[in-house]
Parts: sequence; structure tokens; C-alpha cells
Amino acid sequence: AYCLGMTHLGNGNTMAFAVLSFSQLFHAYNMRSRHSLFSVGFFSNKVMNISFLICAFLQLLVITNPWLQGIFEVSALTLTQWLVVISCSVAPVIFMELQKHVAKNCKED
Repeated sequence: AYCLGMTHLGNGNTMAFAVLSFSQLFHAYNMRSRHSLFSVGFFSNKVMNISFLICAFLQLLVITNPWLQGIFEVSALTLTQWLVVISCSVAPVIFMELQKHVAKNCKED
């Protein structure tokens, strides 16, 4: 996200900051169980869902509020930049789900 933001989208620092925080929020769902999110249930943990929403809200506030932007030295993101941020942030979930699937299938052999 940083390289793409710096070379093509013009906002690499903020994009990297957003990816680092959002990817950790998404990755927390992976770490709940060795089983797939689809078998455990993505929204089965109410406390975790509330925590995710609060943290995501705070992150959005930092990136969109002009006063907080100055403190954290970030700037507002465009729709294209947000799409890159979300794509990069969700990537760990996809990779972990693939790893869990492979590990499960290897145990069954």
C-alpha cells in the first residue's frame, strides 16, 4: 500500500498507517480459532465485533477529522485509496483461511 500510494496514488504514508491498523483488526478474527472463520462464524463473538467497530471508528476518525489528521500527520483518503487499503487489510484473512484449509486437509491424509 505504501509503495502504490507513494508512486501512483499520492498518499502512501496514510495508506500504510491505515493498512497496518485495519489489517490487525481483521487478523484478530483469524486468531480466534484454528478452524475456518466460516465454520466458527465471523460474527459469533459479540464482544469482538463491538471492539472491532469501536477501533475501526477511531481509526476512521483519525483519518477523516482535520484536527486529528494534523496530530497524526495523515490526510484524507480518496475512494481508490480506501479500496487499496481495504484490499490490503483483508489479505491476511484470505491467506490464513487458505493456510487453515491446507493444514486441515494435510491432517486428514
